[in-house]
Amino acid sequence: MDYKFYVEFAIIGLVVGTVTAVEPVFKDAINNITAIQGDDVILPCTVLNTSANIEVNWTNPDWVQLTHGENVLLNGERYSVERQSTRKWDLKIKSVDFPDSGTYVCEIKSDTPQRKSVHFTVKAPTVINLVGSGNKTTQPSTTHSSTTQSSTAQSTLTPFSTTQSSTILPSTAQSILTPFSTTQSSTILPSTTRSPTTEDPKTCSGVRPCHNSGICVNGTCNCINDFIGSFCEEPTVCPPNACKINNTKNCSVELENGSFVYKCKCLPLYKGDHCEIYDFCELNPCNKTNEQCVSLYKQNSYECHCIRGDPNNDCKLNEGDNCLAKPPSNPNAYITCIDQIDSFKMYCSPGYSGEKTGCLNNENLELYCDRNGPGYCIDEGYCKPLCNADVCNGTENCKFTADPYNTTGFDTKSECVQAFGDGYDHPNCHAEDTLFDGFDAKINGLEDCSPFFDTVCTRDFGNGDCKPGCNNADCLFDGFDCSNDTELAGVVVVEIKGLLEAHPNVLQNNISMMLRSGVNLTEETSRDEPTTLLSLKITETEFTDIEYAGKFLAAVVAKRPGWLNGVKIKDIFVCPAGSYSSTYSDKCRRKCSTCNQVYDICDWKTGRCLHGCFNNNFYGAMCKQCPQNCVGGCNENGHCNTCPSDRHGKTCEQLCDEKCQSGTCTRNTGICVCKDEYYWSDHDKRCVNCSDGCKKDCDASSGSCICRDGYYGSMCTSHCMDRCLNGTCHVNGTCDKGCDPGYYGPTCALACPSGCNACSRDGRLCEGNCKPGYEGSTCEKSSGQSGYINDVTDNTGLIIGVVISLLLVVLILTVAYCYWKKRKSGDYVMGDEEMEEPPPKESNTIDEHTNMHMQPTSSLLEHSSVT
Repeated sequence: MDYKFYVEFAIIGLVVGTVTAVEPVFKDAINNITAIQGDDVILPCTVLNTSANIEVNWTNPDWVQLTHGENVLLNGERYSVERQSTRKWDLKIKSVDFPDSGTYVCEIKSDTPQRKSVHFTVKAPTVINLVGSGNKTTQPSTTHSSTTQSSTAQSTLTPFSTTQSSTILPSTAQSILTPFSTTQSSTILPSTTRSPTTEDPKTCSGVRPCHNSGICVNGTCNCINDFIGSFCEEPTVCPPNACKINNTKNCSVELENGSFVYKCKCLPLYKGDHCEIYDFCELNPCNKTNEQCVSLYKQNSYECHCIRGDPNNDCKLNEGDNCLAKPPSNPNAYITCIDQIDSFKMYCSPGYSGEKTGCLNNENLELYCDRNGPGYCIDEGYCKPLCNADVCNGTENCKFTADPYNTTGFDTKSECVQAFGDGYDHPNCHAEDTLFDGFDAKINGLEDCSPFFDTVCTRDFGNGDCKPGCNNADCLFDGFDCSNDTELAGVVVVEIKGLLEAHPNVLQNNISMMLRSGVNLTEETSRDEPTTLLSLKITETEFTDIEYAGKFLAAVVAKRPGWLNGVKIKDIFVCPAGSYSSTYSDKCRRKCSTCNQVYDICDWKTGRCLHGCFNNNFYGAMCKQCPQNCVGGCNENGHCNTCPSDRHGKTCEQLCDEKCQSGTCTRNTGICVCKDEYYWSDHDKRCVNCSDGCKKDCDASSGSCICRDGYYGSMCTSHCMDRCLNGTCHVNGTCDKGCDPGYYGPTCALACPSGCNACSRDGRLCEGNCKPGYEGSTCEKSSGQSGYINDVTDNTGLIIGVVISLLLVVLILTVAYCYWKKRKSGDYVMGDEEMEEPPPKESNTIDEHTNMHMQPTSSLLEHSSVT
């Protein structure tokens, strides 16, 4: 017996079984979820046979992916993944609303992807607001697939209607950040199997009687014994566990918005559906004036958040300029002093140290360049402010194209050059041409937004959302989220070595706070890799000209260390409005002078005009010069609007034909009215001579004319046929005046009959006398006066042929008759083929007796017998 087949089959079954056993599957049977508007809802998704590398994702009804594993991709404040165990991948949605309704999909990303749909519905008519809390809740229903626990209230009251694979989830009070205004809560009571308040008419009758001993009077139930409702179906006594007794004052059942609810009145400091939540923030545990308490209900705790100030420094504000309290003893001993909250940081010049003591200590210059680490000041092709000293050979990399000190009048004020951004206020350097003294007086006195320390407003600076608490001048109106200042024309371009490691928004906000102006940063693609270009649009908050803004930024980068977080700046240059760089090395030295001189005028990277051309003598995105022969400019394609009278073509590049009258022609085609003896030829696209056959001048546009004798055609270019009478013909070429003798037809191409001297136009009749030897209307009969035979009308041959034929017929009939007579008389002689050859004889005489006794050999002679 062959066992090989069974062994292979068993191995395959084992492999398939193993793979099937470890394939993840869903456990939940719940497919329909219903909740009340405002509830927090959990959509279940339990996965069995999970592994460490399993990936479970949720998508919303619009097929937008909400989660990637445990990470929330969309609206993290409302969505979260609940992992109560390694199998659980439940999706939690906070404060559900009607747009949340729809089908959500839990998907297992594995070798065999699986999906489970959960249809979620938000209900509104029976929603009861919990007084004071703003939350809403329902009791869980009893369903075939429900996973919620039944409460004592369910066993006491009429149970919910049974619905397969659906449940109404209870809400849970979570993440309530603001104090409640009151301490009263309520719960929706479970409904009967068919609630009269929602499905059945509210009138009682014999078919719909009152329950619990109620009496029906005129369609209305009069209820007794602590029952209420349209049919006396709801008890007015709360179940024992409807509210937690230790945290509540009392519980009652009331009709509210068409539904019966439990109303729990909570004791002070307690909140929630059942007064189960202790609110720490009611006691105001955050004792600082600029802090806000945030309750953490799940953790049974709270947190204090800074409303303003540095959260890493007890929400303190920068309330004074600490650099002024510690001025350096030697003005040449420091680079700059940066004010901080309750502190300051000083950068000492080469040869000095002691940042906390005012740079009073002398040091070895050789050690200065390595103070930030061995080899820190090695030339790497970008500016390092801490190496911007002659002793470190780092000054060249910090000399940008936007030279900060090459400003009119600036060189004569050497003290402002030295004082720029040093952390101390120098009133004589506050002008724009001295770069506002680096805004030392403003930056060091800020409370809300500074590039040197962290505050709430600093973190929210320029995020597109206006924060009223940060809408002030110190914080530049929340990074200009709360204002809309006009931008300066032109851009400042920053070249960075390699890729930008910092987030563009962080760099943009730091630059904005440093320049005290709004900044819109755009990351550009560089022509020279590996380089990143940043273009900055700057508002006119402090600066009146983009040149000054670029110089200010260059000075800050070169002199103030540390504030750009290691951004490797190679160069800074300014592109004023109307300038651009065709190549990076141009540094915006090219001018787009032919563009319309409006605002930015042209794109700084390409030179493309942003607002059209200076006038209609230029065209295209780059406003190129119109062709030189154009009159009145050209269109956007470079085609002339008008040409000179002697030119034609799209760009007026072609001259009109010299034989055109006055030398002029139409602009688009070059067609013209030609001079005398010429006409316009569409084929040749020029004026050509009239035909030699024209009697007079031809038509100037078509070339048609009146023909001379011997020519025909619309342009008289064809000769008449040679046999036309007198060589003349009609314009269509027919010989309208007749043919030469002996010819006929429309063009006299046919010869008359041979006996005719002349014939009619159709050639049927001869005209005049016939030729000698012919007569008749067609000259076909011979008159006998000549030896000529008319080969057309002579029938002699035919007659002779008929006579000979008749004679032959008579001869054949005669021979046949004689033959018949001989046979009949017996004189028929057999042929050679019908008789045997006789024996030779001695004489020519035939023995008559012998001949008479010969027997015939042919059947034709059987009728003759010997008697």
